[in-house]
Amino acid sequence: MKQPIIPTNGTMATRMLRIIGPLCLLAFILLYVYFSTSTPAQQMTLQPENNEIGSSPKETLLAPVSQQHYDDDENNNNENVEPRPTINTIAVEEEEEKENNDDIPDDNNNNNNEPRHYGYVLIIASEPHQQSRRALIREKYFGLQNNLVPCMEYDTDIYYKFWIYGKTTTTDAQQLELESVEWNDIVQTNEAGFDQEKLLKWASRELMVTYDYLIMQDIHTFIHLPTIKRELDAGLIGDDSDQPYVVSTEQPLNLVWGSFTGRKVDKQAAVIGATATEVLLNNQHQQRRLARRSMHFLTNMYWYYRAVAKDLMEETDATLGPEEAIEEQARIIPSFVRQNFMMQWENNIESVQGQGCVVANVLQDDDFRELASWTRLRSLPVCVHHRSSGYYYHQELVVITPSSSCAKKEMIENKRVYALRHGYVFVARSAEFTQQPLKGRDNAWGMIDVMEKALPKYKWLLWLDPKVKVQDMEQPILSSTREEDNNNMDGGMYDLVMDEQGGIVLLRNSVWAKQFLRDVQLQKDHDPVTAMTLVLQQPNNKEHALVLEDFGTYTGGASSQFATYSDDDDECRKR
Repeated sequence: MKQPIIPTNGTMATRMLRIIGPLCLLAFILLYVYFSTSTPAQQMTLQPENNEIGSSPKETLLAPVSQQHYDDDENNNNENVEPRPTINTIAVEEEEEKENNDDIPDDNNNNNNEPRHYGYVLIIASEPHQQSRRALIREKYFGLQNNLVPCMEYDTDIYYKFWIYGKTTTTDAQQLELESVEWNDIVQTNEAGFDQEKLLKWASRELMVTYDYLIMQDIHTFIHLPTIKRELDAGLIGDDSDQPYVVSTEQPLNLVWGSFTGRKVDKQAAVIGATATEVLLNNQHQQRRLARRSMHFLTNMYWYYRAVAKDLMEETDATLGPEEAIEEQARIIPSFVRQNFMMQWENNIESVQGQGCVVANVLQDDDFRELASWTRLRSLPVCVHHRSSGYYYHQELVVITPSSSCAKKEMIENKRVYALRHGYVFVARSAEFTQQPLKGRDNAWGMIDVMEKALPKYKWLLWLDPKVKVQDMEQPILSSTREEDNNNMDGGMYDLVMDEQGGIVLLRNSVWAKQFLRDVQLQKDHDPVTAMTLVLQQPNNKEHALVLEDFGTYTGGASSQFATYSDDDDECRKR
């Protein structure tokens, strides 16, 4: 059979070109318009979970996906796993982008004061009534058992806050206020629930410190903080696993370490680098392009970047040189890491065998406490208790006031501000007051109990009644307590200085002061101020004490008014 011969004469060729040419041009124009108005990511579906994105060195900027699964999750019929979503082909409206961009924090809104920087910031999401778990976390994570020697300054590499959400009862609100005053680590929000995106936005807008890594957790989650810190500091996640992950040296903070399964467990803990936080919030509206979304922000962003990472790499490869492309890809594509992270509590301690840094759904305090012991959790201090001459803090003075519900919060904060201004320790207490009914005494006797408890830990103790408001914030106490300025008539040093109303009491840590408080405790038929006055009238006590009509004459001379008394807090005296 003869092969067909292509016409070689000009007439046939010209006719064919006239027909095919315009069609090719039209097809080219249509393809150009199509690809210029919608990105390739808008037509693709997410790759299967076990399929890595790319194999070239630059593509390893996306974290390899661990094959670890949670069988108990998958067998739980109460939690439906959402299917991997596709990217919608409908482009995001300009108005919607503008609206979402308004939510992005503006770096120019920072205060002129340079914020303190920490390597790790831990935010624990908690409901108001969960006081016992918060106390347990303070103790096990940070070694904070009580606030008698509090953290006045977070001067290590770790900073933490409890992020309070949800409704509260009147009783819970009162207890939460006491806890907030005593520990100064509570942030109350108006949020109805714990949401990753809202917490990240809050951290970007309102957290007054900067950080390398932000760790967020639910209150019912146990985190082995030393392991997380050790692996991130070393730049090797899961160093004892079969597939350790090497943190990028170019962009180590563009990292999200967590669980991205689409289940409820995803939101219970995550670690986000500072760069990744900025990248994710700047692209938060992109999750709306997912045809179906998880309830959890970080999971949605993980699915989104799995879909578009390859195309972002191709775009940068086409426009930049090899080295510049790799740097740009590391900057715009967060690394999502799942290695060695989370397991769920299986109701027995023996099932925890080092599978991860996080144990989710630990509902009982006893289980949390047992986990800390089983995993040999070492507390990481959030402050250094400086000592001088055997006492806490170089200034050696503690300011103490009650934190009871009858004490107004603004009056308490007035005293805290004064203490911070002069480098003194500030302690607010309620336990010594609430225990008085067990002793058959009025709550006011808590002032003597708390003095006895705190005095051995400091050289000087300044008691300020709830009614007292410091007026002269610039007037220090210690400058007047030096030996040359604080001598009695016999050349000795005063052990006690107080005003006649007994609302301002300065005590020196001495044998006499401790015995004085013991003697006051025996005066059970009187209120504590009257009891102190009676004990001071004994002949052997007069030379040790100085009682003034106005305490300001001691701190600043006759013309100085150190503090005033408020008339609307008399109820605190009665309770």
